[in-house]
Amino acid sequence: MTTPNLAVQPNGAAARLAADATHEHWSRMRRLLGLSLASDPIDKDGVARVVELAQAVRQAVREDPDAALYLLLQWAGEDLRGYSASHGLACAAIADLAARHLGAGEEACESLVSAALTMNVSIGPLQDRLAVQASPPCAEQRQRLADHPARSADILAAAGVTDALWLEIVRRHHDATPVDASAPGAWLADLLRRIDIYAAKLGRRVSRHATTTTAAAKGACLDVDGAPDAIGATLLRVVGLYPPGTWVQLRSGEVAVVRRRGAKAHTPMVLSVRRDDGSLLHQPSGRDTAAAPDAIVRAMRTVDCNVRLDHTRMLSL
Repeated sequence: MTTPNLAVQPNGAAARLAADATHEHWSRMRRLLGLSLASDPIDKDGVARVVELAQAVRQAVREDPDAALYLLLQWAGEDLRGYSASHGLACAAIADLAARHLGAGEEACESLVSAALTMNVSIGPLQDRLAVQASPPCAEQRQRLADHPARSADILAAAGVTDALWLEIVRRHHDATPVDASAPGAWLADLLRRIDIYAAKLGRRVSRHATTTTAAAKGACLDVDGAPDAIGATLLRVVGLYPPGTWVQLRSGEVAVVRRRGAKAHTPMVLSVRRDDGSLLHQPSGRDTAAAPDAIVRAMRTVDCNVRLDHTRMLSL
């Protein structure tokens, strides 16, 4: 456990090398997914790459879920490059965590992660354009967005995907009608739909800033009465109310980035980077948010923090 209110000491060359390897591994997966989503249309070789990528994503998430969430949600909030690939990876990572928590089997998890990576295969380049487009989508773009679940499923089937569950999840991932919880395709598609909404709200575009985690949770985790349902409660459990990679303000007035999930959804381990007077700390400092002096008082938007992080450094702490 991190010692409260003490500067985090560098963990040495080995920790830095491991952090650099983690950063490069996720960066490479983002590049590979971007290439697959840019294919017009994706072909059999592209599908094979996605299958391998899904396995690599699941392995990396299981080895260090906090590092995965930290990088993917930092990229979502700050980086406009390769929006579609970054979003797909974030959804895939969260989906694997949530599905395993809900008791899904290995094959179902593999289908779900593959679906998360390819649900937008029919609109990858369009998503990337919209991320840097200041104006609202035009009528043609809105129609392509509305049609993309079915089109993505058809493209994948034509490229040789024979996994019926993968295709069903992609086809239904925007379907908000009540689902039969006993049907794997239905509830896994609904899980991905909710994760898609959640991750999209945490993603930055030129036309809007990324929102706070609490606002994202309201849109994806809570029912009409303001309480989390089964899927919402699962998402809060596996990523936390303040997931790694997002920003918070502490009772002390300091601004911190969440580095690891905590024992409870609202008590993550954070690294403070800005003092209450606005000055930057020379060395990120660990804070115990379960202790009253350093409790989190609010989630913050990336744009309001005005701090550029060295992700390899942060991953080594």
